[in-house]
Amino acid sequence: MEEIDFLIKEYNIDGIYFSDETFTVDKKRVYELAAELKKLGLPWGFQTRIDMVDKNLLQHVANSGCKQIDYGVESGSDRILKVIKKNTNREKIINTFKATKEAGIRTFATVMVGNPTETIHDLNMTLDLLRIIKPNFTLTMFLTPLPGTYDYNWAVEANKLDKNYYKDINYHFVIADRPLANISNVSDDILIEYKRKIDRM
Repeated sequence: MEEIDFLIKEYNIDGIYFSDETFTVDKKRVYELAAELKKLGLPWGFQTRIDMVDKNLLQHVANSGCKQIDYGVESGSDRILKVIKKNTNREKIINTFKATKEAGIRTFATVMVGNPTETIHDLNMTLDLLRIIKPNFTLTMFLTPLPGTYDYNWAVEANKLDKNYYKDINYHFVIADRPLANISNVSDDILIEYKRKIDRM
């Protein structure tokens, strides 16, 4: 709160966003922080996981000025959600987006295409889920199996990626217009097509 007070006084900020993929992992801390932010009347937002919110927490942060929550949806396929170990499913995603909107908070969904073993059926399930949850905003990225991650290790073991693949590669995976390393079960062109479809939604 001292840092936020400093930002208001020195830079006249009119809102704040917490860039932390698991912002609600400590719910007690979130309740305490929200109570302090409410005193300032400052609009704010944050990132978190689908499995780390509940209706009470959503209502509490909404009452304190929270305007937007960014969720890592990643896929609309229950099979893919298990493959990438998201600890969630379509039903939980649908319920969380519904509860967030009922609390009066905007929703932002991040989505990945090119997940390990992903098929056209899985990609169509993602399109279907987005039509149901209707996020206010989406960000779509190609899955990039970076060294040190589960996906990278799986891809190397499955002979879908050479262990030296990333040597001397300069890549920005957020703004990429093609997958860097495709470890799905569809072509690059299909992944590009589906990313465009999601972006246009």
